[in-house]
Amino acid sequence: MKHFHPLTLLCVCSVSLSLTLASCASAGSTSGSTGTGTLAAGTSAAVSSAASKITSETASEETTLSETAKESSGQEEGTAEESSAAAEADTDLKAAGETAGESAQTSSADPETTAQSASSAAETAAPGPETETATEAQTPAPEPETVPAAYNTVLYNDAQGRYLVYGSDGSASPLSTIVLPVSSYIDQVAEGAPMGCEAAALLMGLWSKGYCTDMSYQEFLTTMPYASDDNPNHGFVGTPYANDGNFDGINMPAVASWGARYASTADITGASEEDLIYQLYLGHPVVVWTSYKFGPTEPENYWWGSYKTNAHVMLLCGFNPATREFYIADPAPGGAYSGMVWVSWPTFADSYDVMRGAVAVW
Repeated sequence: MKHFHPLTLLCVCSVSLSLTLASCASAGSTSGSTGTGTLAAGTSAAVSSAASKITSETASEETTLSETAKESSGQEEGTAEESSAAAEADTDLKAAGETAGESAQTSSADPETTAQSASSAAETAAPGPETETATEAQTPAPEPETVPAAYNTVLYNDAQGRYLVYGSDGSASPLSTIVLPVSSYIDQVAEGAPMGCEAAALLMGLWSKGYCTDMSYQEFLTTMPYASDDNPNHGFVGTPYANDGNFDGINMPAVASWGARYASTADITGASEEDLIYQLYLGHPVVVWTSYKFGPTEPENYWWGSYKTNAHVMLLCGFNPATREFYIADPAPGGAYSGMVWVSWPTFADSYDVMRGAVAVW
């Protein structure tokens, strides 16, 4: 609705009143002087009544305008209060964010408290049937058979039914037949050294790795160390050229030191059959302490340490995983195992396991 200012309305009413008075005056003049006083009085009363009505309407308009102004002012104050409330809410949100950040830092600084809170939350939120079904669906399949806790050795794998080579990095690879080359076989008896089996086995091992190829067995015997204290762990005791019924021989530590003059050697006494096979896998022939013709043997003790009866030394230079046979070079001629032959695992183990003397060459 369009509003008129009170002053405008007053002016309009004044003009209307003037026109009314003029009309009345004109009418009165025709009526005569007798009605003049009455007209004047009526006119005066009409003017007063009109003026009073105009003043009342003006006051009413002013009151309406005042109330409109107040409503407008109230709306503006309401808008200002809403803006102020929004600002305070924004401030509260920022404060809440800072508090949350401090809580996150506190949780990070105190992992035990965080773990306890997470555990409590997990216990509170018990999984429903659907959650349990999803968990079962995500359960990983069982892992395949793991590698045994062994390394740098050869073991028989029952699951695969074959021998596997286990490396230090946890790798496992199938084992194939191993036959290390020996350039020439030594017959110790034919060479005039019936008690020189250690020297013959060591030299064949050196030849297998390409060492001392220009040295004969007889020449090699002259380089053999002798023990001044009659301890075979320090050198040869007795004579390699005759079987005089006394102890004649040289043990593992002294053989390893002797061979180290020409190649790399290691005293691996105590090695299992699987460990011996791993040495072969590496390309290392092994000088082993067994028994003469793999005959019966048993431990015996001396003042310098333990040994075994009927002892004999030969070179181990191969293994067949399919037949579980060892390939040996026996320098003692005659019998079923003379020369370079394959020997069954039980036959070899029954003799070798009594002392497990061994020296690897490479």
